[in-house]
Amino acid sequence: MRILVDYRIYYIKKGVLHYFSFSLLNMPEQERIGKKRIMPVSDELMAKEQLPFEGRDYCAHILIPLQRCRHETFYLPWKCVHERHLYGRCQFIESLRRINFEKIKEQHGV
Repeated sequence: MRILVDYRIYYIKKGVLHYFSFSLLNMPEQERIGKKRIMPVSDELMAKEQLPFEGRDYCAHILIPLQRCRHETFYLPWKCVHERHLYGRCQFIESLRRINFEKIKEQHGV
């Protein structure tokens, strides 16, 4: 059984209302059984880029350019806004994915 979950996030930027929308499809049957997801970045590259251990997840491919940008701009808060937004969005989608996965586990009594 698949359940489609639609999300729409609204925000105001410079007085204009913007939004982005995305859909999450609950795990297909083979993924629920235990098919392992493939990491987008290798462990060697994450170690080479000196990513913190809490950042070595499925959003690491976005964290690497964010960390590079932060180092190049001396962590200025008004720089790297686009990269920071992409990383936050990836973390948000991953948290929704984990919540949906926990709901599926509760439904099946796992």
